[in-house]
Amino acid sequence: MRNFFRKAPPLRGSERYEVRSAKGESGGVFCYPPPNRAKALLDSPSRGELHIAVLFLLALLLLPAPAHATPACVGNAISASKPLGTSSLHKFVFHVYDGEFWTDAKGWDMSKPHALHLKYFVNLDENDLTVQTVEEVSRDPSVTEAMKAEYRKILPTLYPYVKKGETITAFYQPDKGVTFCYNGKAKGVMTNLALAKPFMGIWLGKYSSELELRNALLGKAK
Repeated sequence: MRNFFRKAPPLRGSERYEVRSAKGESGGVFCYPPPNRAKALLDSPSRGELHIAVLFLLALLLLPAPAHATPACVGNAISASKPLGTSSLHKFVFHVYDGEFWTDAKGWDMSKPHALHLKYFVNLDENDLTVQTVEEVSRDPSVTEAMKAEYRKILPTLYPYVKKGETITAFYQPDKGVTFCYNGKAKGVMTNLALAKPFMGIWLGKYSSELELRNALLGKAK
């Protein structure tokens, strides 16, 4: 007696075949692949698919980091394609800001335009920023009481209320002073050049309270 296969109604993910004799007598039904194997194939990717997915993820990880963008308010005054150095400030458990130092010089040079770009991860109002700034510039022995009074007077007009994710850029030009930019837009200018150097020195000078951060911004981090 000669048997033959006849296709039966399919199960999910597999084909059903019915065994019949030449006289049409049924000899049972079988599936290929078996239902449990078919379900596994449908519910999980093949080894080939997994291999492709892993290669794709590895390719993403190996892509170069996004390029730094020149702070918007700097314009054409600085032609560098990337910051001289970058760093972050952490206080206790708080990530305060990420910083970038932009210049065409090989270091901090008050005869050349330069910019300090800070992206904040905390909320700070103009009074908090002013108090901290005066405390920091006071580390420089060249800063007099009269200069501190001037900082206290003008900084609240230059600093914004900065929120998490927002930026402040201090853009120094030798003939203009320090332009304060908030989220890329100019807010005001510190025109007193005597105040400019101690102010930028908070991050870049030898009297900085954060020397590790300073060295990283100047591209000297080990």
